[in-house]
Amino acid sequence: AADALEAMLAGYRGKREHDRNKLERMVFYAQTGQCRWQVLLAYLEEEAPATRCGSCDNCRRIARHEAAMAAPIVLDAAPQRMPEPTFAPQETVKVKRYGRGLVVSADATSITIEFTDGSRRCFQPGYVQPVSKRRAPKAAGAGA
Repeated sequence: AADALEAMLAGYRGKREHDRNKLERMVFYAQTGQCRWQVLLAYLEEEAPATRCGSCDNCRRIARHEAAMAAPIVLDAAPQRMPEPTFAPQETVKVKRYGRGLVVSADATSITIEFTDGSRRCFQPGYVQPVSKRRAPKAAGAGA
């Protein structure tokens, strides 16, 4: 009985080792930066072509990188200008979580808004929506 139990235990150890190796190969496949087609062929012990397939995500990423590296670098002598602010002071805007408010100040990276409760908050421009011009008079009339 002890021999049978030892044989079963050895069988389970072998299966565990096989499963661990299989998992490691799957993780390698998922995380590799190599051509996935070549990795699969190597796993199947078939002759892999020396070149990349050009179709898998890694080959396309490598090709984009090589194209970017081959492109000439153009240095622009003119200094980069910051984009003009898209919101003017006293413009009515809305922010999803806070509602409507008036722009206090704005630049390319930040917009300060005063809300009806008197609080002021700064936001990145992507979080601020302009209130359409035709709706602004209604809002002004409603608050008066």
